Amino acid sequence: MMTNEQDAPQQSERAQDTTPRPKLPTHWRKILTRTNKHMLFSEDIGPVGTKVDVEISEVTIEKVRNEDGISEMPSLSFVGAKKRLGLNKGNCKTMTKLCETDDPNQWSGRITLLVVSEKIAGEPCDVIRIAPKRPAPKAKP
Repeated sequence: MMTNEQDAPQQSERAQDTTPRPKLPTHWRKILTRTNKHMLFSEDIGPVGTKVDVEISEVTIEKVRNEDGISEMPSLSFVGAKKRLGLNKGNCKTMTKLCETDDPNQWSGRITLLVVSEKIAGEPCDVIRIAPKRPAPKAKP
């Protein structure tokens, strides 16, 4: 319970303030600081249902921070992209099927990234998955 007038919100001052507020990013995740800023996240691609065809330029082992400290995971770099996609077990299995090898050194070519909603730890979360089929070849100009 507020007993002091100084504790009350200054609504009249805010109502009189006509300074335009800066436009916020289109996704709340872009406001919060990510631990692994160099990695690709769903909000970097778009909303659920977004599909992006990319070409793998490099496969590396990435050190990432998580709840347990620092761990290593395979990651994919893409032609023309600044961020890399860290691969969980599911995306590694998809790459194994697409490339017909479980050797990450042999993973190459074009793939499709999908933004989907999945439950993680009981909560819905937008995530990136690799489509189980290769994209159609690029049309030549």
